[in-house]
Amino acid sequence: MSQEKCSDATIGKIDCRAFKPSSDFLALCSLSEDEWRQTHMGIAKALLHPDSVQKCYLAVVDGHFVGYIYCFVLPNKTLIPEFVYVTPAWRGQGIASTLLRTAEAESGCTSAIVFYNKALHNIYAGRGYETGVNIETAVKNLWERT
Repeated sequence: MSQEKCSDATIGKIDCRAFKPSSDFLALCSLSEDEWRQTHMGIAKALLHPDSVQKCYLAVVDGHFVGYIYCFVLPNKTLIPEFVYVTPAWRGQGIASTLLRTAEAESGCTSAIVFYNKALHNIYAGRGYETGVNIETAVKNLWERT
């Protein structure tokens, strides 16, 4: 489990850990009641049958499940962060960046490519991904650890 101290003193420590189907399925399915609920449920169902390609890491703050990252690790050692979600009350506090950093570190990959929502531009740019104004993909060599 990755444990990081967030610079914002109001949230304490962010604990990131791998998804466990037996104990985390219902928590992921019921993470939110917003437009993303169906996505959470679909990802949780996919994770019931784990394989070596799909990975999911959960963010827990003070015992509360507040977000997750769902990604793929390809055989050529490319990480594809597919979906990052942080509950609205916890956004803007470094949780998405911590989840991305955890996925990068735990993946064993040498590169990453992401197709992202433009609202996440600053998160990926801040983690060293090459981004642009008119593109919605970002690439990063992971062997150059920062």
